[in-house]
Amino acid sequence: MSRTAVLCVVLVVVGCVVAQDKYPETYDNIDIEAILTNDESRALHVNCLLDGGAKCPEAALALKKRLPEILETKCAKCTAKQRSIIRNIATYLKNYSREEYEKLANKYDPEGIYAPQYPEL
Repeated sequence: MSRTAVLCVVLVVVGCVVAQDKYPETYDNIDIEAILTNDESRALHVNCLLDGGAKCPEAALALKKRLPEILETKCAKCTAKQRSIIRNIATYLKNYSREEYEKLANKYDPEGIYAPQYPEL
């Protein structure tokens, strides 16, 4: 096999590995503004994240499963769209629903380790 063919195979394999290191794009097109600005919908999602909701929307379950890793890695496996969604959620809750923001912070960052890593929030 020629060097060029080997290089092409290596690049394809590396590309596949890198692509697998991202979270699935399943919820990248979710209307996060509609969820955040609707009190019932927001409460349903937040309660799920806080382990208090009997009903958990699929998107909230997906976030709940990945949130510790997202915080630990500064969203390293997130797509640009997912970073934007996470930033929008945190910013909205911090500015408009401080009590929910504090509850989530107490659950997922009780020692305040991750907050300094996100000065834009």
